[in-house]
Amino acid sequence: RRLLNRDGPRPGVRVTDDADLHLSVDGQRLDPASRVGEAYIFQVAAGPSDLRIGPRAAAPAELGLARDPRVLGVALRDLVVRKGTRFQAIHAKDERLGDGFHAFEPAEGFRWTDGDATIPASLFAGLTGPFEVVLHIGATTRYCADGRVRRAA
Repeated sequence: RRLLNRDGPRPGVRVTDDADLHLSVDGQRLDPASRVGEAYIFQVAAGPSDLRIGPRAAAPAELGLARDPRVLGVALRDLVVRKGTRFQAIHAKDERLGDGFHAFEPAEGFRWTDGDATIPASLFAGLTGPFEVVLHIGATTRYCADGRVRRAA
């Protein structure tokens, strides 16, 4: 770990700290409407059939940053879907967060995405009209600045 910290990223690989956090709503990119601290707030139009969390993603081991071979997007603490006074919130330990998520890390209180994580449809089913999705992020990593996903072999 000390050698990795001293050496830094692999030569020739441009890295960034910008996770480029966005949602994919039925295949269309949606950027956050606002950010308050570590909470990213998205305004979603009515009735999506597919809602995904889509940040940049990289395997720290492939970038020479750490020994972690997993492809990491962002570490999610909580996810809230709200419309007016009606809302549903789930914590990262919720088992409904499966597709596109790594295992819950109880010591940190978050769950990493792999760069393409599905928001369970049960959270927004039955909502009519536009609603908000709020993602509370616990951590990010460093990513390839060229946008390519670096995966361990």
